Amino acid sequence: MPLYSTIQTMDAALRLFVGLAVTLMIVGHTESAAVDAVTSEPFDFSEVLDSNGNYVLFWNFNSAHVTFEVHVQTTGWVGFGLSENGNMFPSDVVIGWVDDSGNAHFSDRHANGHRLPLKDKSQDWHLLQGSQDGAKTILKFQRKIDTCDPQDRTIPENTARVIYAYNDEDPVSDDAIHYHGSTRGTKSVSLLSSIQTPTNLPSDVKYIDILSRNYLLPPAKTTYHCFAFKMPDIGKHHMIKFEPIVTPGNEGHVHHFVLSRCNVSNPDDIDGIHGMCYDDRPKALPQCNEQILAWAVGGEAFYFPESVGFSMGGPEDGNLYVLEIHYDNPSQRSGVIDNSGIRLTLTSSLRAEEAGMLMIGDTVTFSQLIPPGRQNFVTVGMCNDKCIQESLESSNLTEINIFAIFQHSHLIGREIRTRHFRNGTEIEPLQNDPFYDFNFQETRKLPKVVKVRQGDSLSVDCVYDSTSRVGLTFGGLSTSDEMCLSFIYYYPKFPLSICTSRRTYNAVNSPPALAYHDLVSVDWSNQTEVAFIEEKIERSKIAGHCIRTDQPPNYFQDFDSTMYKQPFVAPQTVCTNRK
Repeated sequence: MPLYSTIQTMDAALRLFVGLAVTLMIVGHTESAAVDAVTSEPFDFSEVLDSNGNYVLFWNFNSAHVTFEVHVQTTGWVGFGLSENGNMFPSDVVIGWVDDSGNAHFSDRHANGHRLPLKDKSQDWHLLQGSQDGAKTILKFQRKIDTCDPQDRTIPENTARVIYAYNDEDPVSDDAIHYHGSTRGTKSVSLLSSIQTPTNLPSDVKYIDILSRNYLLPPAKTTYHCFAFKMPDIGKHHMIKFEPIVTPGNEGHVHHFVLSRCNVSNPDDIDGIHGMCYDDRPKALPQCNEQILAWAVGGEAFYFPESVGFSMGGPEDGNLYVLEIHYDNPSQRSGVIDNSGIRLTLTSSLRAEEAGMLMIGDTVTFSQLIPPGRQNFVTVGMCNDKCIQESLESSNLTEINIFAIFQHSHLIGREIRTRHFRNGTEIEPLQNDPFYDFNFQETRKLPKVVKVRQGDSLSVDCVYDSTSRVGLTFGGLSTSDEMCLSFIYYYPKFPLSICTSRRTYNAVNSPPALAYHDLVSVDWSNQTEVAFIEEKIERSKIAGHCIRTDQPPNYFQDFDSTMYKQPFVAPQTVCTNRK
């Protein structure tokens, strides 16, 4: 299909059709609540837990407590709880109902098998009120973030696996609660997220939709499609929000977006070029290294803090943008048409701080190796102090301020931690998600801004469960391959955009090619051979990659990684009775 470019002006909209559609809309806008319901108090957060809208969760939190309110389409009992992996057990749950006399019943329980959850010795979830409104049951309850009860689960700072269930009948007693049947489920949410949806955006906001245009997915398991475009000539603005636009019905195919930019000498000649991002990439399509945003499956809208914006449209903001879309098509369906992409919300009312994005972790390459049959195999990707030091010095900065992070791995990822080192010692991690969910990936604001200074270094640790795999899992682009990355938002902006590392597998005095061959030809049922190879992986040398927007890439061979093995020791909890 030949490329073409036309410009049409329709009221306040500017469209550029180039195989990609870039739409600028200038309108006033007021944000609306995510869920329309009458609640007992204003709630900052809400989530529809089931696909039919029968179970809606509202909540608020402070530094010590979380207040929940559930609205459920039933006149029977209602269950709610927390689980490590989304299963009904082991879990920390509550069960409540309102009887025919209007009396509310409620109990704190724990589930440890295919049986009625047992009442906790200590009742730490507290009912605030219970009522029925027609065919709906409403329960409001509260608990501490950490109850210090070994039969309860601490509410995590990142991914929480919420479980829910309900039944149409009231129990006859606390010990005779009918089975929920199929009216149950699980959903990953971030209960302690500090990002709230603003009730109003600035009156001068503009929206830019960057969408694929009737793209026909190839019948391939994995496709990375890239589109290059010029930003509409709007002058300097700040991006204050971004959100996904996914074609209905294609949710299972659209895996992630990455938007990047760069400066090129001939942007008009490249505007509109599109094709594969990696294999068979068009020669004229540049590899832009300044990351702007990353979104993946499960994520929703991200709002920048009120004092922070990401500069776009200014003279120093790059003249060419590239949108990368990763499509996942494991059944190799044909005939799938996609118009998905990203909506950017911009304002000309510039904010006090200008954000940048830094990608760190393990370099995406087949040098990342995960043996099969391992329940807790760890990959570490490092951003060394030299990369950070030189980039800060070149900008006359002593530190940057990190305010949000998007952590990313693929199907067998179970935990991700973004670690922070100073003077050879690990300090508090920037972000720790011990219950990572591939289907719930989002950019999350940190509870407090964290400073990264000259001399500091960072790493991303990913824990994988490869017990379902029979052979090696490699780092790579396919969803069945793996990644270990963190995309970090910070201010003020400096030139470092990518800071990663990879293992070179030459620790046993053998050429890299031979060392790599040894790794991929292992008999994984031979424990002696496996132990030798895992030692080789552990002892292999590490090469660092430092990519900046103001100079060619730097590579650091065989840098010292010993500091990354000294874990942060969290302060002891105030709880004395936790097992």
